[in-house]
Amino acid sequence: MIVLFADVMFTGLPNDAGEWGKMILFGLLVVLFCSLISLASLKMSFKRNKDILDD
Repeated sequence: MIVLFADVMFTGLPNDAGEWGKMILFGLLVVLFCSLISLASLKMSFKRNKDILDD
């Protein structure tokens, strides 16, 4: 949400459907990227905690 707000602040509101589509796609890509980073971090943390409990 913050990324979309920043995008609108710097580029202005989209004028036509193509620009709206680009902005929505950009937002979805940012959300997907952040989700993948969070998932990778969660997996590493789970593995580390599991190793600690196994000892």
